[in-house]
Amino acid sequence: MNTKSLIAVVALSITAGSAFAGQYAYYEPSFKSTSTMTRADVKTQLQTAQAAGTIAAPQLYGKQMPIAASSLTRQEVRAKAIVSAQRSTGDLINEGLIGG
Repeated sequence: MNTKSLIAVVALSITAGSAFAGQYAYYEPSFKSTSTMTRADVKTQLQTAQAAGTIAAPQLYGKQMPIAASSLTRQEVRAKAIVSAQRSTGDLINEGLIGG
């Protein structure tokens, strides 16, 4: 009986594995995009826009992310986190902490 069960499990595993084998196929996009600008042109245009402040969402291109200033000490933040964890019911969705 164990041999039959083992063979059935192995057969199902192989079948299930092959069912997902072709799922991640790469498809060539239906459009072709060619640029008329050189890399240097794009960099110059970016620097000009950054200097003028006309970029809607400026990127940090290799710079360190700015750190938000806080008036709380590390101990105060830790104490607040502990109190919050103790008050939590574990239902993060209904507490408004995730999703929803």
